[in-house]
Parts: sequence; structure tokens; C-alpha cells
Amino acid sequence: MERVSVDNKSNLRGQFFGFLSCLMWGLAFLYNKILIKHFDFISINFYRYVVGTVALVIIVKLMRINEKIKKKDIMKIVSTGVLGMALYNVFTTLSLKYLPTTICGVFNGAIPILTVFIEYAIIQKKKMPRRLVFIACVSFLGIALVVLGSNSGSIGSDYKGYLFLILSIFSWIYYTFASKDILDRYNTLIVLKYQIICAMILFVIPMAFKGNSVIAEMVLFSKVEIVGSLIGLGVFCSAFAYIFYAKGLLIIGQSQMSFYTNLMPVISIIGGLLVLGETTSIIQMSGVVIVVMSVFFKGGS
Repeated sequence: MERVSVDNKSNLRGQFFGFLSCLMWGLAFLYNKILIKHFDFISINFYRYVVGTVALVIIVKLMRINEKIKKKDIMKIVSTGVLGMALYNVFTTLSLKYLPTTICGVFNGAIPILTVFIEYAIIQKKKMPRRLVFIACVSFLGIALVVLGSNSGSIGSDYKGYLFLILSIFSWIYYTFASKDILDRYNTLIVLKYQIICAMILFVIPMAFKGNSVIAEMVLFSKVEIVGSLIGLGVFCSAFAYIFYAKGLLIIGQSQMSFYTNLMPVISIIGGLLVLGETTSIIQMSGVVIVVMSVFFKGGS
């Protein structure tokens, strides 16, 4: 049997981390579906990041990692936590308020194409690999079939929705590139700990204005289903998902990791079929196959 080289092993590890991160983010909708019956969007994200912060603080303390960050990098960590974690979720939710999920899904499907363009044409000033561009376009086609096959709405024409949608896309792309730069110099867990704390703090402000409703929400924590969902969302879909994403980012880079974002709606559809008994269409399943195949072939590029 042929021995796998160290590079190939590292590449496989990076691909595996990318898959794990988007598997967890894709399954987050299961927890959100339970929590949205009892909490609003602000509360869900606040509690999510509180739980994620506690998880990362405990892990960092147990591993006794050096937590010092240089002053010149503080603002970049703050900006990635606020923009890439907190505001990305805010912009995405607000875009869905004004636009159908079909449009939001198709636009988000363009993230790999934009990431490849920014990394090669703008940052490295190199010619974009044809194979990577082709696979990105195929992945975009697949995600278009996934969301357009859902019959979830018309095209929509609200400029505010498109503004929030574009802001969400570039918030994520900024997070990917800026985080890679920081992760090259610091321990992954330390970077993520401070990022997620910044995301949590941002949601403290609107929570402070909710007054007595926050006290009423505390009563709900006596329900096992709610506590379990918050732990799943905070620990697995926040702390561990970002850890795996960061690990993959360090190994295979921004362009290849960006392809895994297109797996999230695919995982959501499969999860809905298996767990919630939801239905799907032939068009959607065709898109699922195309996206999965594009990610598979991208792994060898």
C-alpha cells in the first residue's frame, strides 16, 4: 500500500476540519428551530455566545495557554469578533427579513467565487487557478438549485435587504482573511476566546434594553429542551465549530475553506429530512449532489 505523504495527510485534516465546522453550523438550525419558539433573535445570540465564551474560557484555563495579545493585534481581534461573528449573524437575519431565502442563498453561494478572486487577484496578484474557479462556479450552480428548489419566495426588490445581504457576505469574507492573519501568530483557542467574548459583548447592549423580559426568559431555563439546545448551539455550533474552522483555515487556506460554506444549506436540508421529517424536491436534491461533488473534487485541488 502506498504511503500517504505528510502534505496529503495535512490536506485531509484540513478538509476534515472544514467539513466538521460546516456540519455543526448546518445543524444549528435544529437548535434555532426549538429556541425561536421561546426567544427572539437577540436573546438567542446573546445566550449562544455566553455559553460559547464559558466553554472556551474553561478549555483555555485547563490547557494553561499563554493568553497575551500584542496591542497592535487587539483591534483586529475585536473587529473579527464583532464583524465576523456578531454582525454577520445580524446582517444575515435582517436580509432574510426583507428578502426571500432563495435570493439570500444564491448570493451566499457566491462566497467561494469572491474569496478565490480576492485571495489570488487582489492579495497575491496572481492568476486564479482555472480548476478552482470552475469548481467554485459549479458549487454556485448547486447552491442555486438548492435554494431555488425550495419555492420559498419571489425575487424581491427591497434595497435594504440587498444591502444587509452584501454586508453579511463581506463580513464573513473579512472574518476569513483577517482571522487567518491573526491565527498565524497566536494560539487558535486564545484568538477564538477573545473573538467570541467581543461578539457576546455586542449583544449585551440590546439585552440591557429588554428589561423585565430578560427576567421572564430566565424561567425558561428550567426546561431541559431549552438548556440542551443552548448548550448545543453555544458549545458545538459556536465554540467547536469556530475551532474546527480556524484549524482548517490554517491548513488549507481561505479559498478552499470558503467552499464549505455552501455545505451548510445542504446539511440543513438533510437534517430537516432525517430529524424533522421535512420534504424536499428533486431540484433541491440535484443541487445537494452538485454541491457535495464540488466540495469533494475541490479537496484534490
